[in-house]
Amino acid sequence: MAVYGDDSEKVLQTNNTISYALDSLRNNGDILSFSSIGNLVLSKEKQQEKIELWKGFWNKDIIENTKNNLVESGTELGFKPNSFDKFYSFLNKDFRLLNIADYSSAAALPVDDYMVTDNNFTTVTSLIKLKEDNGEKVIEIFRAYPKTLVIDRQEMNEMFLGNLKNDFNKLIGYSLGIVVLILFFFFRSFSLVLVTSIPILLTWWLTIGIMGMFHIEFNIFNIIISTFIFGLGIDYSIFITTGLLKEYGKGAEVLSTHRTSILLSAITTVLGIGVLIFAKHPALHSISLVSLIGILSAVFVAFAIQPLLFLLFIGSKEKRPISFRLLVHSVLSFGYYGSGGLLLSIWSVTFMRILPFSKKLK
Repeated sequence: MAVYGDDSEKVLQTNNTISYALDSLRNNGDILSFSSIGNLVLSKEKQQEKIELWKGFWNKDIIENTKNNLVESGTELGFKPNSFDKFYSFLNKDFRLLNIADYSSAAALPVDDYMVTDNNFTTVTSLIKLKEDNGEKVIEIFRAYPKTLVIDRQEMNEMFLGNLKNDFNKLIGYSLGIVVLILFFFFRSFSLVLVTSIPILLTWWLTIGIMGMFHIEFNIFNIIISTFIFGLGIDYSIFITTGLLKEYGKGAEVLSTHRTSILLSAITTVLGIGVLIFAKHPALHSISLVSLIGILSAVFVAFAIQPLLFLLFIGSKEKRPISFRLLVHSVLSFGYYGSGGLLLSIWSVTFMRILPFSKKLK
């Protein structure tokens, strides 16, 4: 929680009020604990109030009785009559009001950790430890205070991670678009671009699907390593396409060499990053886990699915490639058949039960 403003006196007054409110919430069990300088660094108004209370309490009779009692009790315990003279000096002292610089000069007070003044702008912060389901209630309580900002660290981290995920998805889309353009520039064939691009998408979807299956969530660390996996998937797809193209055009059996190179690259990468799976730190563990899933997915797609795509779009010496018109027609026909089957199944499960016919007739 932060209290801010141009007038440091008003900021301290608000912070003092908030400190008393936090004390009340802690006593009522609404919050677990809090850390604030509200009870230490007082506004001048609050200081004057404390000074008046001090002076009002120590009248002449109380001062005289206190001195007599201390001398009498101290003598019995072996203290000299002048042992408490330093204390007596405070009873009639005319205290002055302290400013922020006076508080900051006291090394025992962590004022600089909670209070910042720069260019006549003052900010005072307080740290609050809440119960898990009590955040909204506390935020509503302090929302009415003037120039007070309540920051939920967990909510802020989640928002930051959400924005990071959105930016990451955009960057992946931009990168994929650039990769497709570069592939088209070098291959100069729409079919070869499809053969190379589709495995990249399948690798990404397979990685995300496995992560979802095992409830592995993205964080700021494994999102960064995901770009590395995306790059490896592109490399593996290009290597396999090149090997298949050489076998198709020149008859040279080089695909096994390309596969061996990919396998060696995957093994060395897995051994290098996979060892982090034994790390106790959650961030390092998640980096290793996502890397293993992504690399193994990329190898599986490159070895098992990409040759089938090449056979479908480019063909072989024994099989002609499928035409684009036939591909679209097949996809639409399959979608039409699948949609019809799904709707018919829904009809049989729902409406057939309420029709007023016998089970034998149904």
